[in-house]
Amino acid sequence: MVKKYTTEELIKKVSLGGGALLLAIGLVISMVGSRIVGIMFLILAVIIGVVPFSIYQYFKFNKYAKMEEQFPRFMKDFSESVKGGMGFPQALDMAAKTDYGALSPEVLKASNQVSWGMPFPRAMKKFAERLKGSKVMRQSFALVNEAFVAGGNVADIMESIAENIGAIRTIEDERKSAMSQQVFIMYFIYIMFLGIIVALYKLLIPMISVISSAEAGDMFGGGTPLDSCTVVPLLCGMGEAIGFTGDHVYFKTLFFCMSIVQGISSGILAGTIGEGKVVAGTKHAVILVIAAMVVFIMFI
Repeated sequence: MVKKYTTEELIKKVSLGGGALLLAIGLVISMVGSRIVGIMFLILAVIIGVVPFSIYQYFKFNKYAKMEEQFPRFMKDFSESVKGGMGFPQALDMAAKTDYGALSPEVLKASNQVSWGMPFPRAMKKFAERLKGSKVMRQSFALVNEAFVAGGNVADIMESIAENIGAIRTIEDERKSAMSQQVFIMYFIYIMFLGIIVALYKLLIPMISVISSAEAGDMFGGGTPLDSCTVVPLLCGMGEAIGFTGDHVYFKTLFFCMSIVQGISSGILAGTIGEGKVVAGTKHAVILVIAAMVVFIMFI
């Protein structure tokens, strides 16, 4: 029997497999063929191996975050319907007709399963399995199922869960509001970092080149400037693979790598500070990396 992979598993396997294949090809080409072509494959391997899965994880996080926003309202509406005299299937059917944003398709699916004859506890269990990416919703459904099986007051428990989740989200929103200033500061610091990079490349690097040329002339009786690419050929090869040209490929590539690493690190940290999740930093990292590329295209 052929194993069926989930979308997440499929993306992870294809991304890592494709990245590993390109990495092997790049290493072979670098050793026996063109160094620049090999480095291009190595760069592409990193992109293929990291970017698709990271983007998928971010969209998954964003989807569950939107569901969690509507989840307390769903629980409260359901409990009020039950308290009003409806049975659980009827209350679920009523909730399925209400707009809960990203949560609505899952509510409708659970309602359809119950209407087709599936027992309510089993439908709720499957509902929880589909939302297992959210710890809050998964644990909430576990409590509801236990109360239903034990014969407890499910409506009161759901209302209590809705109130507690609402209080937690209020605290979380206050934390995000308080930390948004820190995220703004990180963006400002990164922009300053890029400004310093541009200033160094435009002002300091030409001065260093002139001094190196003068020293080379004093030592060897000529005016040949010191070529940094002979010292670090891999970095220059990477720059040429990216498309950098000119007299200062080494410094341009060095600054570009510094900017990309700093952008990714700052973005991840901004997401962790702002939303409490590392994966939330994907959005900030993409924005900062794009900003770095724009600066290098326009000013360097």
